Amino acid sequence: MKAIIVDIETTGLNPLTERITCIGARINGSFFTRSNEDEKGMLSDFWEYVRNSEVNKLVGWNINEFDWKWLKIRSLINGVKISRYFSRKDRIDLMLILKTDRWQKLDTYAKLLLNREKTHDNPIELWKNKEIDKLSEYNRNDVELTYDIFQRCLDYGIIKDD
Repeated sequence: MKAIIVDIETTGLNPLTERITCIGARINGSFFTRSNEDEKGMLSDFWEYVRNSEVNKLVGWNINEFDWKWLKIRSLINGVKISRYFSRKDRIDLMLILKTDRWQKLDTYAKLLLNREKTHDNPIELWKNKEIDKLSEYNRNDVELTYDIFQRCLDYGIIKDD
């Protein structure tokens, strides 16, 4: 399995009326982070990164209901061709895999499994205040936490490495 861990930040919850402000990804030790005014450019760069990496799994926290939908819809709106379609079987949504009786936040599992926590900044406020470096740092921290939880799930047989 060659997985890409992905996390995005947005200006809201509706991909039809809001936008992506930051895209972060990790493949093993290789990082990708983009945050700027040019959403189309960010998406183009991201899909180029995916194409050059030849990944076969998309991994994230709530990737099915949030990040993947946003990446598809915002790419379509911006006229950016996606380089790889990730069907449901090609996506690993850690939130669903680790779901108990209710939805859990990434921060909950980061504290429980890694003894670490999310950055407690508000990514929408960081964007509004043009604190792009802090937004990128916030996003990268989420990617790191997600990657480490993913690795732990692999190590303990929760996810099959095929």
